[in-house]
Amino acid sequence: MSHEPVNIGLPKLASKKFTYHGSPTMGIKHRHIMRQKVAADDNRGCSGRPTKHLSKHLLSLTSSTGPASSSTGPKIVGFHGRSGDALDALGVYFVHDSLTTSLPPLYKLDAQGGTEGLIWDDGSYDAVKTLRICQDDCRIAYLEFEYDKGGKSEKFQHGVKGGTPAEFVLDYPDEYIKTVEATYDKPKLFQNTVITSLTFQTSKGRASFFGYKVGKKFVLEQKDRRLVGFHGTEGDAIDALGAYFAPIPAPTPLIPAKKLPSKIYVGQGNDGVSFVKFEYIKGTSLVTGDDHGKMTLLGAEEFVLEDGEYLTALVGYYDKIFGVEEPVIISLQFKTNKRESSQFGINGFR
Repeated sequence: MSHEPVNIGLPKLASKKFTYHGSPTMGIKHRHIMRQKVAADDNRGCSGRPTKHLSKHLLSLTSSTGPASSSTGPKIVGFHGRSGDALDALGVYFVHDSLTTSLPPLYKLDAQGGTEGLIWDDGSYDAVKTLRICQDDCRIAYLEFEYDKGGKSEKFQHGVKGGTPAEFVLDYPDEYIKTVEATYDKPKLFQNTVITSLTFQTSKGRASFFGYKVGKKFVLEQKDRRLVGFHGTEGDAIDALGAYFAPIPAPTPLIPAKKLPSKIYVGQGNDGVSFVKFEYIKGTSLVTGDDHGKMTLLGAEEFVLEDGEYLTALVGYYDKIFGVEEPVIISLQFKTNKRESSQFGINGFR
């Protein structure tokens, strides 16, 4: 799932409203309103001077479907965009306080191999961290799994320890088991059908083989899932093996280093928004962002957020101005969990 900014072309003729919603399953939602025909990698600014002959084009960046005064839902934590002599494009970063959603499905794949032995079941965990394997002359005799559950390690042993030991350590939490390929057979001089070999393949492309590839093969795998636990049967060795698979966690989204906006400066040009600047609260420190656009003799107005107040939506207007090839932003308004700002820039339209 991508977390890159989405580039939206602006309409040239018809008035349209753009609304984008932060998704709790994504954590961060990047939304970028782009000018018509300007490519994503085009860094040109707008150097033309707009006039007051405006038509109404509304853009809206909101973090939830509810009212702006809602105390729940995601917050605006940062801005991105493009500017030259004026403010050409503006987008926001959303973040949720909580990413809690309903639990996704957990798959338990049946144990395969021999049909004898005692049943064991480790259950499912956050991750598998380490595997310790012992093999004798013809079979996998012993398995030890170390799991992570809420930051704590839990270990389980199965079979009889002895023979040749080996260890397979995953680069937790950045690596997980995708697939287990196994073979099973009934070795001579033994009564039970047992696991004879195991091959573990990980999300980083690593593969580790143990035992002797003899007998019939089976694979433990679930598409778009990661292995989070084992179960099976045991006696003097490992008779059968099954596994639990859970969804792959979403990648940790890119959260801007600047956490919460605390003050916004908006500068007006002759016919629109010419300048913006943002101050942020990062921990206990105040961080001042860069200037964007150009300050004019008209100066800049300020919108100061109070304690416990945060941005939930951004609403503004853009238009193609006479003498300028591409649209520019001509007004902005900010909405918080408590109130709405005044409209900055041009507030009259025909």
